[in-house]
Amino acid sequence: MEHHPYPGFESLTHGTHNTSCGSVLSFHASTPDTKGKPVLLLVHGWPQNSFMWRHLIPTLSKRLPIFVPDLPGYGYSTPSQSGSDKLTYSTAIVNALHAHYGPKLRVILGGHDRGARTMHRLAVSRADFPSLDIVGLFMADIVPTVEQFASFANPAAAIGYYHWSLLPKGDMAVGMIMAYGGARFVRETFSSAFGGTRNEAGRANLYADGAVDVYASHWEKESVVRAGAEDYAAAATTDYQLQIRDQEEGKKIDVPALVLYSERNLGAMHDVPAVWEKWVKEGTRLEVHGIGENAGHFFLEEAPDECLRLILEFIGSLGC
Repeated sequence: MEHHPYPGFESLTHGTHNTSCGSVLSFHASTPDTKGKPVLLLVHGWPQNSFMWRHLIPTLSKRLPIFVPDLPGYGYSTPSQSGSDKLTYSTAIVNALHAHYGPKLRVILGGHDRGARTMHRLAVSRADFPSLDIVGLFMADIVPTVEQFASFANPAAAIGYYHWSLLPKGDMAVGMIMAYGGARFVRETFSSAFGGTRNEAGRANLYADGAVDVYASHWEKESVVRAGAEDYAAAATTDYQLQIRDQEEGKKIDVPALVLYSERNLGAMHDVPAVWEKWVKEGTRLEVHGIGENAGHFFLEEAPDECLRLILEFIGSLGC
């Protein structure tokens, strides 16, 4: 598996692990000696890979051990051979996490977009992972999958999130994107994220270090396009159905949680604090913060200083 070192990842080492779903998971991580501290997981979203954390890792890795994987099929990880639902993704990440750090771990879960959905599933299903002591959870720019699908009754939301309906079409979606050009598709996805805004500083941060070129280069591979399609197909079926069952059974987040969201993106379609209150167990601490300054969906790259401040405050509140 060819891999090129990333700017911002100098404090981490690169590794791979053959996981239970058949994915050879690519990851970057701190030294296996945690010194008794919890490991901070940072899981990327679509259509990116682990490089999206480059602005945050130099600071966060001084505070806690870090584990930064590419989701199965994304970046340098090979695709899953046994499903793309978020429980399967969670299990693969935990496989690799234990291979690097050992059998019993304290962890703080963190993710953006698809990675946040994966960490949401891991937190809610934590009884299935007794080897992990989950100290806290932070999620960036999502509402639960069920809530996102419900929002598509609003045409503006359906248009803005058109890929949620396109990608589950599988072979048709893969063929259309490859014909259009996977790299071109990704570049235009990022370009459209800034339509009508004046967030030039955020744009510069997002495009810094050739990041969009990195993301686009992976999407030239049909295997990556297909992995993205299968990810969203799982969201529309297995992930959706499991969340419905969770709510029926009262199975909710029961660890301290931080939600960050773009005020002009997700906040324009949802009352984000009110939505998340329904998915967190009563009495569990929930913090919800909007990111302003015209920052969009990719605000972890657009506004890294503000995000670092809020994440570090949350980590500190956990006693870490």
